Amino acid sequence: MEDLVIEAIYKSLNSENINFLAERIFEFHKNRVNELSTVNLLVQELKEIEITIKNIINAIEQGIFTSSTKERLEELENKKSILQQQIEQEQIKTKLILSKEEIRSHILIALKKDSQSMIDALIKKIILYNDKIEIYLKYTNTKRPDDSDDHQVFLFYSFSKSYEIFKSGGGHSYKITFEITFWA
Repeated sequence: MEDLVIEAIYKSLNSENINFLAERIFEFHKNRVNELSTVNLLVQELKEIEITIKNIINAIEQGIFTSSTKERLEELENKKSILQQQIEQEQIKTKLILSKEEIRSHILIALKKDSQSMIDALIKKIILYNDKIEIYLKYTNTKRPDDSDDHQVFLFYSFSKSYEIFKSGGGHSYKITFEITFWA
């Protein structure tokens, strides 16, 4: 089975496919970070708070000042500070997007390793069925905060491989064909 996986890795990860894979993964991660990012919502909320603060300051300038006004202004200033911190944290997440070159480099370095190290570096998991094998790729050696193992990005590569199996004791042989799919 290990030989089949190694053969499949070399067959699927040629130079052209590595470039295609890096491009697709990069686009996926960029879109995913944008979707997960709540920066836009937080910025909108911050703008609304800043408008409210400005209105309270205008009211104070016109002589309307009570203990409630002061409490509300302090509450809004506190919320503003918290939102600014949350926005900074969310903006850091957007900087965690994998670059195409990081993805390509990871794959190319892994392909130069010995068989077991290559499998460890490139394969997240393998699911074996009676007639097919699903291989899930890793495309970085770092775990990103927004990365989850429970999703499939896209089908990257697929091919069929047939084997002839011989029964021991001189019995008949039979042929088995696997559909091998790579998911990234």
